[in-house]
Amino acid sequence: MKAEMKIVCSAMVALTVISNFGVALVNEQNTYGIGAHTESKAAGTTYYVAENGTDSNPGTEDQPWLTIQKAADVMGAGDTCIVLPGFYDERVQIMESGSLSAPITYKTEGSVINHGFTTYANHIHITEFEITATENMDGYNDPAQSAGIYIEGKYCEIINNNIHDVTYSGIAVYTLPIDSPATSYNVIKNNCISYAGRSGISV
Repeated sequence: MKAEMKIVCSAMVALTVISNFGVALVNEQNTYGIGAHTESKAAGTTYYVAENGTDSNPGTEDQPWLTIQKAADVMGAGDTCIVLPGFYDERVQIMESGSLSAPITYKTEGSVINHGFTTYANHIHITEFEITATENMDGYNDPAQSAGIYIEGKYCEIINNNIHDVTYSGIAVYTLPIDSPATSYNVIKNNCISYAGRSGISV
């Protein structure tokens, strides 16, 4: 039987993954102890995803998309995807980066369940998803697809997600080779992780 592992951070403290496997604390305003990150967010386009949408729609509130992957394929720096309540039978592959002043944001409005995110990008914010049932039974063979959220990138923020019953780690931050600058300054904050096949968070 898998042991339950639950990680709940306070609102004032988070884990920030930097190069060389270091950690720093951030405060409530997300001011980094190392490498300050203080620019305000630039305005972008807000898109919507809903169970009754279709990917041929424009992604507006009245005409939403059906899949979160459609949003990931379209959005650019500064854009936001709001996912409306429902179960989305998909794992999202994120390849497009935001910027320091214009991150790309994925957030929910109500209860949203999916199979997680694989992120090969910088300045991505993922918040308030329920993530479960990742694809591979043997997560060690492909952590990028079997962790609840997998990150290869910089300045990503993973906040307030409920991750459970996944085949690898709840959140996997890929930092190889050692001292790789490609994955650094990522904030993991206030996530609840339980019944993960390997660990709550792996770095």
